[in-house]
Amino acid sequence: MKRSLNTLPALIAVALAAVLLAGGAMAHGEKKHLMGKVLLIKADSLVVESKDGKTIEVKISSSTIFLKDEKPARLADLAIGDRVVIHTASKGLDLLAEEVHFSAPPAPKPPKD
Repeated sequence: MKRSLNTLPALIAVALAAVLLAGGAMAHGEKKHLMGKVLLIKADSLVVESKDGKTIEVKISSSTIFLKDEKPARLADLAIGDRVVIHTASKGLDLLAEEVHFSAPPAPKPPKD
């Protein structure tokens, strides 16, 4: 009996960890990540070419957070061709950008002689 009492705290810890991990997964379940490059910038949306070649429009709002190279930025700092990772939420039939992480495209490689 003593042995089972010693394992009880370990079982509780494992169960608690499972519940916490499952809660985090559920909280992220409705969110989507869009990766690609910016094709068009509008006042209320961005048009992005995803990595699989699809063209997707994502709505932006006054609460959308912009981060360039992980530093605070604004929509005006974003440029056509920038690489983006957009954290989105569904709003009706639209995707709404909650966070837009972006960086300039890599510099072209110099031609080989």
